[in-house]
Amino acid sequence: MQLNSSAAWNEAVASVKANREVLIALAGVFFLLPGLASVLLFADVQEQIYAMMGNRAQMEKYAQSGAMNPLLIYGLFAFVLQTIGNLAILSILTDRNRPTVADTLRDAIKALPTAIGSTLLMVLGVFVASLLFSAVSAVLGKLAAPLVIVLGGAFIGFLVIAFTRLSLAMPVIVADGLRGPLTVLRRSWELTKPCTTQLLLFFIVLFIVYFVILLLTGAVVGALAALIAGQGTGALFLSGLISGVIGAIAAVLFTAVLAAIHRQLSGSSSAALGATFD
Repeated sequence: MQLNSSAAWNEAVASVKANREVLIALAGVFFLLPGLASVLLFADVQEQIYAMMGNRAQMEKYAQSGAMNPLLIYGLFAFVLQTIGNLAILSILTDRNRPTVADTLRDAIKALPTAIGSTLLMVLGVFVASLLFSAVSAVLGKLAAPLVIVLGGAFIGFLVIAFTRLSLAMPVIVADGLRGPLTVLRRSWELTKPCTTQLLLFFIVLFIVYFVILLLTGAVVGALAALIAGQGTGALFLSGLISGVIGAIAAVLFTAVLAAIHRQLSGSSSAALGATFD
């Protein structure tokens, strides 16, 4: 089945509008608040990391000191929290029985082990592929350096395509009710097979739009924050709040897009879709 990206976008926007009250609450709790907490609790650590970008020796020394450990631990906590949020949002957008928020959270927590397992499998795949790439590059680098550049481009392309093919893992877990990370990834791989190129181009367009919006608002908000709140914690909080709101909106919309794409590719009927959003 081919992908109709315009229809997927329209369906995603319609589903978000139809469920906006509960989605605002979920986005605030699971996306906005963790981001604000990160800004407030770890601003100094993040500033240090940004300052050392590009200096590998300093970064390694800073990491070995243990100063980054609290941020890493919090990052894992935020990842779990946002995964629950994604699963809950998908439950709201895909369940035709109109579940309550309590029902969606309960179902999200039940699906959490499968979601984390699927993510870990993808991370493991990237790790193994990276090791192979490094080993082959070391051999080719001694023979012909330009081959390493070609291989690097091919490797990046492979990762992008692989992530595109596996992008429906979350909707598969929630909408199809599948359990078992391998089963979930296999199902996503099968669903996206007929439209990999279309899907990739659609994701690229969404990313470019999001990046441009984030870049423009970041510059404007940064200037306004400095004028209104001055320098320091106040400006940092205001900037984090605005960027967090944009990020939360983007997360909800992208999750809704994935749900709409899954409906198309899995063959959900338009009647069922109408019943869900009416």
